[in-house]
Amino acid sequence: MKILVICSAGTVRSVGMAHVLKMKWGHDAVPVGHDANSQVTIDLLSDWADRIIVMQPSYARGILKMHLRKIVDPALTNVGPDQWQNPLHLGLQRIVYKMAMELHRKKILEKS
Repeated sequence: MKILVICSAGTVRSVGMAHVLKMKWGHDAVPVGHDANSQVTIDLLSDWADRIIVMQPSYARGILKMHLRKIVDPALTNVGPDQWQNPLHLGLQRIVYKMAMELHRKKILEKS
């Protein structure tokens, strides 16, 4: 499954989640920064993605209406502001792994 993962800068939370999704489940997961990338880039990646994960609910605001159905419920993926500064921080990895397990258990991230 092609998954776009959005956080603020695209360097910590989204990279941490994308890493787990790639390494554990083999998804084609791409991290991107809501504030660090242009709207055109986010729109193009949204076109490409089967699912969109936002690491904080406010990042869903910039997604075009035509892609809203692709957004995973932000309540399931809200990790809050970055407090880890490293995508492989053990605390962050534990959180995103549990989130990803729940998304797979609920069949939200079914491979197509």
